[in-house]
Order: sequence, then C-alpha cells, then structure tokens
Amino acid sequence: AWATVDGERYRLGTLEEIKHHPAADEGRDRGEELLALCDERGCDLALVGLRPRLAPGVEELVELCRRRGVDIVLLERGDRRAARAVARRANVDLTIEADLADLVRDRQADGSRVTLVSDSAEAAEAFDACDLAIALTTGRTARFPARADLLAPDLKTVAAIIEAGARRDEAVNVSVALAAGANVAGGAWGVKGAPGVARAGYATYAAALGALGAGHVLLRGGERPRSVAERLVDPRPERWGRRSTDDVLAELQSRPDGLKSAEAA
Repeated sequence: AWATVDGERYRLGTLEEIKHHPAADEGRDRGEELLALCDERGCDLALVGLRPRLAPGVEELVELCRRRGVDIVLLERGDRRAARAVARRANVDLTIEADLADLVRDRQADGSRVTLVSDSAEAAEAFDACDLAIALTTGRTARFPARADLLAPDLKTVAAIIEAGARRDEAVNVSVALAAGANVAGGAWGVKGAPGVARAGYATYAAALGALGAGHVLLRGGERPRSVAERLVDPRPERWGRRSTDDVLAELQSRPDGLKSAEAA
C-alpha cells in the first residue's frame, strides 16, 4: 500500500524487508502479522501489528461449555503462532497438528459425544464421523460445500444449540427419574395392600404431571436476540475512500465537527 503525505512517499510493506527487529520478534510470538512502514530512506519508521480477531460470541460459548461440562478444543492449523494466540486469548485448549477426523474418532472411542464446528469444507470427513456437525456460514451463499447437520451464522448460535441440547438432556433425565419413582412408589403401594382401581394410577398421574412441568421449565424458549444488524457488513468499504470528504459528510448528514448529543440521540 502506497500513500503520499505532505509530499513524502510512504509504503506499508511486509516484514520480510526487515531482517531483524526486537519488536518484530515479540509481535511474532504474540501471533501477530506484522507490517513495516517505509519511506525512501528505509523501513524503520514503524511496525503495524495485525492481531487475529476473536469472533463475536467466543466468550459466551466458552463460558457455556464450561458451565455445562463440555470440553472445548481448538485445532491448530496454518500459522501456529496465530492459533496459539487465539487459544490463549479465548482461554481454550489447543490440539496441535492433529487429523480432525482421527481426533473425533479418538474422542468417541472414550464414550464422548463429539460436536464439530467448522467453516471449511476440509472438515467434510470429520463431519461424517462426528455426532453433530455444525457448519459456520454467514448465509450469503446458497449451499455449504460439505454435508452438515446444522448451519449456524455465528458462535452465539452455536452456544444456543449446545444450551438447547443440554436442557433437553436434563428434561429427559428428570422424566426418567420421575417415571422410575412412580414405579417404585406403585410397587411399594401394591405390596402394602391393594390400592383399588380408582387410586391405582395416582402415582403415574403425579409423575406425568411432574415430567410435563419439568419439560416446560427446562425447554421453554427465551427472547430471540436482535443480532441481524450486528452481522451487516458494507460489501465495498473501499468506495468511501474514493470520494471527497464533503461528499461523504453530505451523504451521512454529518459535519466536520461531528453531531451534537441531541442529534446523535
């Protein structure tokens, strides 16, 4: 990228042009992609560090998995330093250079149910092996290039899917426990004496009502978050840089000194 500022020509280039720099070494260790700001005299004006951005919803997903007893593991691919930086910032475990399908099968061999989340068609074999395949897709394309069980637009939706599955398991466990308790109570009642036809089903009725109540409490939905606006992205952001400042301010109905508080509100 080139720019002329006050008659000086500047260039933002890759760090390969700098053989060694202490700050560059520190940036690489943090998993940053580093760029150098250069002029005609050299490339020691400044370093720009591009840090891997955590996707929205990472914190909610990690917190939910820990609360629900779900192990969450990030698979390292590509830039190792970047993957480690993301895992460290997200506070999740990292699996290094493993085959994804083999990793899924190893977990299943231990009796675990494995959910795989990926936004790449390279996960197709692992999608076939796992118990639940969730494909991350923005919805801008009509098809995802691999077979998946569910499509999710973001990690917040993945967290909602995991929460729904956990609540379903809880409802099933409570219903089974109530049914077992009703059978035990009915058996004890029958041993003590004949309860009579009219009262024979009381324990079953009580268990059924309890299961319905537990299902209502555990499986009821919440208010759907209004997250559509958060995913809207300008498809051509570069077009703003090709226009004059006055044109941009006029289209956005703004001024060089900004808006007043009342106008912004």
